[in-house]
Amino acid sequence: MAGEGTPLMERSIGINRQLAGALETAIERNAILRIGWTADGTEVPKEGESGLCPFLPTGARVRALGRLGPWISAGSSGSFDHRGDAGSMFGAALQDGRLLCEGHVGPMAGWSMRGGTIVIEDGCDDDLGASMHDGLILARGKLGRRVGNAMRGGLIVVHGDVDLDPGSGMTGGMIVIDGRCPVPGPGVTMRPLSSAELKEVNASIEDPTWQVPADAVCLVPAMPYEASAEPTAPRAQAMDGLALMPTTPSASLPGASVDTTVLLGQAPLALPLPVLPHVQSGERLRAKRSKEDVAQTLAEQPFLVDEAPRAIDMLRIGEGTVTAWTSLPEAAGAVIDLGDLPPMDPASLEALIVLLSSMCDNPPSFALLGDAGRVNHVHRWAAEHGMAAAFMDLSKRPDLPVPAMLPLSGRSANATLDPEVTQSGVRLDWVPTGRDLVILGAGGLGLSIFQPDEDGPAALAGLLRDLRIGMTHDLQDLGLHSVDTLGRAHLRATTLDVALMSGLRVAGFERPLPDWTR
Repeated sequence: MAGEGTPLMERSIGINRQLAGALETAIERNAILRIGWTADGTEVPKEGESGLCPFLPTGARVRALGRLGPWISAGSSGSFDHRGDAGSMFGAALQDGRLLCEGHVGPMAGWSMRGGTIVIEDGCDDDLGASMHDGLILARGKLGRRVGNAMRGGLIVVHGDVDLDPGSGMTGGMIVIDGRCPVPGPGVTMRPLSSAELKEVNASIEDPTWQVPADAVCLVPAMPYEASAEPTAPRAQAMDGLALMPTTPSASLPGASVDTTVLLGQAPLALPLPVLPHVQSGERLRAKRSKEDVAQTLAEQPFLVDEAPRAIDMLRIGEGTVTAWTSLPEAAGAVIDLGDLPPMDPASLEALIVLLSSMCDNPPSFALLGDAGRVNHVHRWAAEHGMAAAFMDLSKRPDLPVPAMLPLSGRSANATLDPEVTQSGVRLDWVPTGRDLVILGAGGLGLSIFQPDEDGPAALAGLLRDLRIGMTHDLQDLGLHSVDTLGRAHLRATTLDVALMSGLRVAGFERPLPDWTR
């Protein structure tokens, strides 16, 4: 991670590293590790530490004392007992462990949990069990809005009152409520438990003090879920209205060398082309049976992957990759995909960085990927944490033309990003050409993420060669020897609409169109 973290982050990472060093011995001895007590048992409650105890292995047992922050014991398969309150994302992505919080917890507790049990003794905020896949949540006290929001499976048992919109968007699982419950919205049915369901629910609860009475109600999906979302159509003529214009007296000779390499992070990671093609698995890139030139091309180019990263790849961090987060130490770094995570604020993002950093012996490089329409937030958060790159995701705004993104991103980057630390990039919703990459680089978007049409080793290597050829040709035509020398002076607008949106000089007119904002 570029830059220094806050004292709270450093303390949190330090606690995680100490625990990691003691876990193996503690599991062998069936011992409990304690956070918030000295060696002689004196209480020293924690105050705001976050991202603690991620991915505890089976057999691990931890107890904590104090007021903790977000992302506590995420992805765990062990046991975690906490005496005190906890922040958002408590027990997120739990695998097969058992978590207990004797106090109150923040929003999104049990987000995307895959199994295990979470017990909450003193109520929680909104979105308990959101996107839950499986497992059991037991909660006592007053709960916030949208209990079980978009849950897909599992069981939530509540002894207390719930706020508005319980079960909103749920497509599977069951919510059992022994208390006051408002009428759920469309797509959710509220009814009494059948005798068979009551017996099955109570059989799944080991603690007799949590047994469900016969007069409890349950919420279930009104009908089986059927996917109906239509795929977004590919962006048509994405770069129309944008053209390249030389600023040098002559073009380079055809054989002149051109440097298309971009350095990412302060380590740094060298990208032979300014792209991170996104593929599902890094195994496809190892190209063990491929021709030598294919294997060599793929071995040199870092990719963005969802699992099995190579040492030069960036691992995407999102809900769809939760089970692969523990492979981050094998990667060069991580791209935190805000569009595939629950709503984040600065505190929860900081806690997630703590969680991820704690798994690695050496600080990984981080990049942030977020909605193009919220590029100011993406840039500011990336800058605050000294991240290597900030990518705006065009796929979230398919109706927003690319030329409109250039000034939006440029103004934000100029105001918030130190180009020596954090590069400005873009996630494309089409497969670019070499010329597209040159145009984007001239517009200040020097790094691109995109998803190739094919992920076979030969097809990927061929795509990389085509991109290099295309970039080399256009850079030679501009008389440039490196992508680093590209700038806004090399861009022209070829239509009036694009000129007005982008503020670029109009080809032929050679200056921006006059408008009322100037």
